[in-house]
Amino acid sequence: MATNERPILVGVDGSSAATAAVRYAAVEADDLGVDLRLLHVIPTVAVGTLRRSVDSLDVIDVPRLQQRRDRMFGEAVALATSVLPSDRVTTHMVAGERVPTLLAAAEDARLVVLGAPWHRRLDRLITGSVVSGVSARAQVPVVGVPEGWTTAREHGRVVVGVRHPEDPVSVDLVRRALEIAAIRKCRLTVLHAWEFPVVYDNMIATTDDEQAWTDIRRGELDALVSMAGGPDPEVAIDFQVSHGQGAHLLVMASADADLLVITRREHGFPLGHLGSAGRAVLLASHCPVEVIPPGPVAGPDVPAGSAGD
Repeated sequence: MATNERPILVGVDGSSAATAAVRYAAVEADDLGVDLRLLHVIPTVAVGTLRRSVDSLDVIDVPRLQQRRDRMFGEAVALATSVLPSDRVTTHMVAGERVPTLLAAAEDARLVVLGAPWHRRLDRLITGSVVSGVSARAQVPVVGVPEGWTTAREHGRVVVGVRHPEDPVSVDLVRRALEIAAIRKCRLTVLHAWEFPVVYDNMIATTDDEQAWTDIRRGELDALVSMAGGPDPEVAIDFQVSHGQGAHLLVMASADADLLVITRREHGFPLGHLGSAGRAVLLASHCPVEVIPPGPVAGPDVPAGSAGD
């Protein structure tokens, strides 16, 4: 039976990464008791001073294209309804540029799920990434799901990456991670990586020096979890404080995690708010990555724009 709560939005385009995204989104919708909305964005291209849908171009075989779309939606719906009742799965098509169209569609969703396909480094540099673009600007959490992801490789662990334990944004980040771990009934690893600019980092020369700084950060993470409302008696929490590059350590941690949870920067125009480290994690992670916007995440019945009012 369809619900009145905000749905999960998942982008579909026929790719293997999108298939993994549908699989992930269906499981999340089932766990949360919400509907699933499958959205395909029909691309547009610039023709003179206008943008036109590819369907309107003379070079496109529209009937053949429609057959492919029907097959794409059919496969996505079949996968989704293997988990959810059919009346909780809807399909939609909208013409437009992909990132702005997905952002508009996300305004009344509680979560956006997108495939995070692997690309050669040069391809990423030139073309960017839809999942990175949406994650950088969406007002709701966005999950990037890597190609080949499956529930068969579950590890019972969520990892939250905390860059600055003293930052107020980190409280909302950890609170969200605690909620996810409680819903999934799994343990939570709070990961913090620290390093200084090279000339100063090299001065941390001894094991004792590293341990002293690690102990300081570990205490800050304890306090952070307390401020976030934890520790939850039903969620086992462990801490990983390491000297090294944060994105690299998060990608390593993703190999035996079910989900990475990170937040984006509050500032960063014009490149968006995700940052180079966040984009690297999103596109290289072995498990799904949830990027939450700065500030409180809206609850199940609260429009995203009202969170924190």
